[in-house]
Amino acid sequence: MEYSPPPFFRTGPTPLARLLIFSALSLAFLVVDVRFNYLDSLRQIAAVVVYPLQRIATAPASIARRISDFFTTHGSLREDNARLKRENFENAALLRDIDRLLMEETGLPVIIAEDPLTCVVRGSGKALEKVERLASIFTND
Repeated sequence: MEYSPPPFFRTGPTPLARLLIFSALSLAFLVVDVRFNYLDSLRQIAAVVVYPLQRIATAPASIARRISDFFTTHGSLREDNARLKRENFENAALLRDIDRLLMEETGLPVIIAEDPLTCVVRGSGKALEKVERLASIFTND
């Protein structure tokens, strides 16, 4: 026994007729969806299903971009570090003779502190110990 499809499917409508039928059907679905929001839940379900596949598909590009960013950032950090070290050495060389320069310009005796990081704090502490004697400095009168 030989199976043959019904005559409508054997010959089928012309390609132009199929295009018009499916275009009309698509427009009808678009209008109904915009008007009544029938496909919102279907879109959400499709998004949940497709999202893991999206992540898997974009993983190689994402990994390559992160590796590239790492090496670019690493290289720029090394360049910045080298530049800052060079500037630090240049500034240290300029500061070596700062006491002599200040003494010449101001005519006042200049002494470089042995521990410059804490000398301001220690000086402020000593000033607060003698606050009665130095009251005229601390007030706006």
